Amino acid sequence: MHVYRIFSVGTNDLIQDVKKFLLILKKQSIDKHNNLTLDELKLSYTMPKDLIRIFPVLLISAIPFTNYIIFPLAYYFPRYLLTSHYWTLQQRLDFMLLDHKERLKHNRPLFRCMQAELNNIKNQTLKLKWSGIIASLGSGTHPNVKDIIACSELFAGQPYSLNSLKRKHKKELLGIHNISTWTVFKRQKLKERAMLIKQMDQAIQKEGGLTTMSNDAIRWALSFRGLNPATMSLENMRNWLEQWFMISNTVDENTLSLLLHSPILLAYNHPTNWILLYT
Repeated sequence: MHVYRIFSVGTNDLIQDVKKFLLILKKQSIDKHNNLTLDELKLSYTMPKDLIRIFPVLLISAIPFTNYIIFPLAYYFPRYLLTSHYWTLQQRLDFMLLDHKERLKHNRPLFRCMQAELNNIKNQTLKLKWSGIIASLGSGTHPNVKDIIACSELFAGQPYSLNSLKRKHKKELLGIHNISTWTVFKRQKLKERAMLIKQMDQAIQKEGGLTTMSNDAIRWALSFRGLNPATMSLENMRNWLEQWFMISNTVDENTLSLLLHSPILLAYNHPTNWILLYT
């Protein structure tokens, strides 16, 4: 009965989200500006992955008598065979942290890629400012947000624009944003992710700001942007997102790469990330 309840409730939630997702696709086809709400943007990101994950389970369970095998199997391996619709609150937290830890493994290699490009900066004033930011990250602290914004020009051209990134740099950037490194159109995928983050940032501020968001929504927002929210207070989570918005609000289509590198600039040395990565 416990397993039945999990699958019946989870399937009902999944069906409701699929209906919402179809309405979102219809809305996107009509509204070229994609003025979606935060919940709609989040669902448009999570649902395609959810459908890919759950489809084999639903397909096999449709074969007579296989449900006696596939349902118990999915119950014991929910992270790989089921979506969050079927997970308990504890499982959602545990699986989020496991996924986040995998992404954090790309942080140091990506920082090394950023560090290696320092000598390729031609503008000596920008090079001096950027070397201070790199030194700050290398010493275990984070740079001032205003200093980061002052160097945003570096992300519109050489050496950090999406068109300028080297192959390994793009690979590590894909990794910290949980995008498959096997994807063919790497630059396009990175651009789409940056646009999604930008749209989510705008939606949060447009819909009343951080005070209107639930704790779970804020935790998801932090994890999605590269920071482990576990053990953080609500005040600290909000303060960190406010810093993120300061950068995001200055980003335009030419400097989208800055938004993609912000998990390093704002969270590389954060204690919650280091604790998760090395414990």
